[in-house]
Amino acid sequence: MPVADAQGAPPARNMSQPSTEVSTVQDLVSRLPQAFSSDAAGDLRAVIQFEIADEEPGTYHVVIENGSCVAHEGRHPSPRLTILSPADVWLRICSGALDGAAAFMSGQYRVSGDSTLLMRFGSLFANI
Repeated sequence: MPVADAQGAPPARNMSQPSTEVSTVQDLVSRLPQAFSSDAAGDLRAVIQFEIADEEPGTYHVVIENGSCVAHEGRHPSPRLTILSPADVWLRICSGALDGAAAFMSGQYRVSGDSTLLMRFGSLFANI
């Protein structure tokens, strides 16, 4: 059984084996490292956390540093940006079926933390 961290959260699980299909947010997050653009990131150091609700609840995060990106399952103690979204909304945004800015403005998902990082999401992960 995994041991909880100081905040009571279980340890993050490295998602190094991405699935071949993107049908869940977990699949999507596991593919982010392959879609990551180190050129767009430059010297960026950040953690982006995804808190997903609805039919596919889960918490995931990506760590960006030193020109690389690694995806993890679980909660990070200090994300720079947290995206709180229903699974279907985030999947439609990332597939291009839903405009992310319009979805945000209409309250379909929320963010906390550094919203300027959200504005860079498309360039950081251009090949999702």
